[in-house]
Parts: sequence; structure tokens; C-alpha cells
Amino acid sequence: MVYRRLAIDADTVVILSPDHYAKSSGVVIDAHDYWETPLGYVKVDAEMARRLAEETGIPLAEKPFMYEHAIEVQLPWIRLAGGEAVWILPIIVPGGGARDAFRLIDALLTVADKMDRAITILATSDMSHYKSPDEAFEQDLRAVMYVSKLDHYGLLKYASESTLSWCGVDAVAAAVYAAKKMRYTGAELVGYSMRKIGRVYNTYGGFVFV
Repeated sequence: MVYRRLAIDADTVVILSPDHYAKSSGVVIDAHDYWETPLGYVKVDAEMARRLAEETGIPLAEKPFMYEHAIEVQLPWIRLAGGEAVWILPIIVPGGGARDAFRLIDALLTVADKMDRAITILATSDMSHYKSPDEAFEQDLRAVMYVSKLDHYGLLKYASESTLSWCGVDAVAAAVYAAKKMRYTGAELVGYSMRKIGRVYNTYGGFVFV
């Protein structure tokens, strides 16, 4: 649903991802040259990655990205929406990494301006994991409220005080922070669904900033 609304006319898509395999000790920038997809190769914006690492001291690495499916599943859609010329810049934002991610976002916006790079920022995350439908919907609705109001601190505070199980809540908070810095005024939920897994449910949704 998100990609139907997202016309990627950027040079580089910055992908903020959780770390499902705990391969990183903090926020980390992808050091690969490219990713392979069923639609062909997608190049990493290696120059922007290098300059971000220099500006922030956040490390470049390959290992945390080797098996990160949260990034991989987005790439065919990015390729379809952006064409062969679009580059990517994957960034791992693990749990507890939001503050470093905010610092990285500040540097990213400055570096992109200096390099004359048009960027699109994408956060990838499932919503609730292994919840009853009522609990999942109640918690998702509360978190969605913070996203729609561009309240990144409210989202993180709610996540810390509840059993919210979004795998990429820190990545989403970083995207919300970026949207606020880029003068968006809100976010619109453009899709929401539940999938039954045994006796419990996982939920999925998507936002676009407006």
C-alpha cells in the first residue's frame, strides 16, 4: 500500500532497519557496494555512507546487514518504484539506538544537501508480534497516534512503558524525527492488516508522511 502512494524520484533511498540478528552493538551504516535482488543489483550510495561515517563517527560495516530481511524485502519494491538508477543507503537502528539515529539524521540532511542528493527516508518494521487481536489493535492504535503527530519521543516513551512489540520502533522513531526536520506536518496510515499465527496475531501497516 505504501509503495502505491510513494513516487520515488530521489537519488538515494535511506533505509532505517531494525537488527533482527543482534549483529551490531549500535547504529551502523552499510559498507556493501550493492545488494542483489530478483530484479537485478541495487547500488549502495557508498560516497554518502563514507561521508556520514566521517561526520558522525558511526561505523561502516557489512556483517550486521548480511541476513537482515527487513531491508531485503524492501529492495524489489524500491527498484520497481525508483527504477534502475536509484541508490540505497541501509542503516541499522537497533533497539535503544534512537538517540544515535537522531544524530545521524541531522548529519544525513546536511550531507545530502552538500552533495546535492535528493533522498527518500524509509523505515522498515512489523507492528505487533504474537498478540491477541484486541491487544494488538489497542497498542498499534496508540503508537500510530504518536507517529501521526510526529511525536518521536512520545512513541519511544510509550514503547518503553508498555509491551509494544514493534521490532523497528527505534527506526520508526528516527524516521518520524527526520520527517519533522524535513517540515512534514503529519503521517497517514495507508494500510493495516492482521495475520493469524496459531492462536495469536502479527500486525502490519504502512505510513506516508504528509
